[in-house]
Amino acid sequence: ESFTARFNHSDVSGSFVIRSTGEVPHHFACSDNDSAFLSQAVEGLGLQLNEAEDILYNHLGWPATIPRGTSDVNLHILGTPFEMTADGYHDANSAPVALDKFISNWNIVIAPFVGPYYFKAASALAIDSDKPLETGFLSHDRDILMLQCGVNGTKSTDTTTFSAFGERTDPLTGLTVPQGYIITYALENGDVYEFNLTSNNEATNPDTLPYFRWNGRAIGGKVGGEQYEGNALFELLNITGNPCLGKGLQFTKLLMRVGGAHVSSSPS
Repeated sequence: ESFTARFNHSDVSGSFVIRSTGEVPHHFACSDNDSAFLSQAVEGLGLQLNEAEDILYNHLGWPATIPRGTSDVNLHILGTPFEMTADGYHDANSAPVALDKFISNWNIVIAPFVGPYYFKAASALAIDSDKPLETGFLSHDRDILMLQCGVNGTKSTDTTTFSAFGERTDPLTGLTVPQGYIITYALENGDVYEFNLTSNNEATNPDTLPYFRWNGRAIGGKVGGEQYEGNALFELLNITGNPCLGKGLQFTKLLMRVGGAHVSSSPS
């Protein structure tokens, strides 16, 4: 499996390719291959959903197509070659309307390379909702330890807790952003795993509403067991100004637009 992005512009040309390592299977937010949507989180609960909640749970798709990969970058930038090989990750999401039309609070963390661990977690709240979504995926080497979604507060085990901590004021935009995140996985067998995610410094690139991105570190593992550390690239997508709103820990996912460059991509 691979994903290729090509650039064709007088200033920037070339490509980068993300290839799956095969260590973590592609999956959806609630299951390995049943459905890309989040309907499983509300099945059997008898909940009445408003329009925004219905879009969140029944019409928002989020497949992780390459959860753990290797990226090869080969570009020419203003005539200068730029080549590198790095960790890679690729996912996709879709909805019938833009996120700000049905989401009021949106937090996502993805960490493909923290020692033997790959993990991601999300919490989201629809507009005018009291039914917060939680979803989490955790694997150790090739073993999947957790893959679940639900409405927060409806389960006592097999849960993912997503917490932002601290706050600071971004110097350019004046927006309040978190200093880091703590992700806790409580498995059905009683085991607990926890990861602490912090930014290396306060520098962000880009630094503009509604999108922020900065380098960071992820440290954690099984509580009481060996702890591991890995690099992280945090992304904060702030839709409503909530200081804990975010999308984080993407690695070499395509997130750029360079002038009027033509960008084409082809999964295979």
